[in-house]
Amino acid sequence: MSSLIKQKTIKKEISLHGISLHTGQDTKLKILPSKENTGIQFIRTDLKRNNIIKARWDNVTDTKMCTVISNKYGVKVATIEHLIAAIASLQINNLIIEIDGSEVPILDGSSKQFFSELENAGTSNQNENQEFIKILKNFKLKSKHTYTSLSPSKNNLKISFNINFEHPL
Repeated sequence: MSSLIKQKTIKKEISLHGISLHTGQDTKLKILPSKENTGIQFIRTDLKRNNIIKARWDNVTDTKMCTVISNKYGVKVATIEHLIAAIASLQINNLIIEIDGSEVPILDGSSKQFFSELENAGTSNQNENQEFIKILKNFKLKSKHTYTSLSPSKNNLKISFNINFEHPL
């Protein structure tokens, strides 16, 4: 039995719309199946050019109140974290996400509706294998307001985190 895990996409298109948390805009999303090795890509349909943003760690440009990704032209998509959490939890690797604004709708404030819609669309295994990152040594990253550390693990994934938002009162 092979331990390699195949890449996945969804079987059918999904359409969603809702209010964006920070901009207040009514935003439409269309989530489409995509070819192998495409990754997760946002396409800003409200823009005519330079409108593709890959959902990759090295495209994250802000994390203060939400996760923002940007391309080299400065085109952004914000508040992606609940949608990306649902995609990751279903181990989906390849999608095109068409969005007609700069922010993903908040829906119910969680990833529940995104997860349900993706699960209902079904997933399809593709021919290519998934790629994984293996942490080989301890890694720490500190900035003014944040701290992150990664450590090697033998055969399991363990995630622990704390978050503290200062309250103005």
